[in-house]
Amino acid sequence: MNPRPTKTKQQFYTVRSGDSLSRISARTGISVKTLARLNQLKHLNSIRIGQRLRIR
Repeated sequence: MNPRPTKTKQQFYTVRSGDSLSRISARTGISVKTLARLNQLKHLNSIRIGQRLRIR
């Protein structure tokens, strides 16, 4: 009998005025590199106010 796969709940962060990936990284404890990978960001300065970023 195979165990059921563990589901990881996705969590999101909504970008606010003044945010940058480095600021979001400091707030969430997720590295800038991981944030960029999770959100398929090619340019690290391309986030927008109101954008939802995946953090888990």
